[in-house]
Amino acid sequence: MTEIRDTNLNASASNLLIGAIASGMSPAPCVFLERGEVQRRTALGRTTIWRLIKADAFPKPLRYYGKAVWIESEIDAWMRARIADRDAA
Repeated sequence: MTEIRDTNLNASASNLLIGAIASGMSPAPCVFLERGEVQRRTALGRTTIWRLIKADAFPKPLRYYGKAVWIESEIDAWMRARIADRDAA
């Protein structure tokens, strides 16, 4: 499993972190997932992922040092939404 943890916080992220700490919340770490890990977790193929992204039906990746990576919490939320859709049917 390849995870990339971002240790470089920009000003906006720093402000959110400071606000979370001040309010007593424990901020969750931001974990980036590479495509292979996203495929493993979702059981989707590369082409299917990109088709869903194009249709605005899957979280968009961001570029991180030249690689496409996804935010773990967004992938988890997408999977939970699929489960909720199934259970609502």
